[in-house]
Amino acid sequence: MEELFNNIQMPRGISMSDCSHRKQMHPTTQALISIFDAMASWMERNQQRHNLAALPDYMLRDIGISRMDAWREAGKPFWRE
Repeated sequence: MEELFNNIQMPRGISMSDCSHRKQMHPTTQALISIFDAMASWMERNQQRHNLAALPDYMLRDIGISRMDAWREAGKPFWRE
């Protein structure tokens, strides 16, 4: 999510991609960005697990994962790593 903010210029010419940009933001803005970052991570993790479960057996063997391991990973809640 943060890449959406990289080209935005903050007051005093500070770029959002600057590593210290969050220190100069309002705490509510920091919290919202953190929430959106977490949600984006959860959505991506959920999609990756769905894609893993959909792989054919020969592809799973190529990456060294059994079908049971793929199902176990896909069955995890989105918030768990």
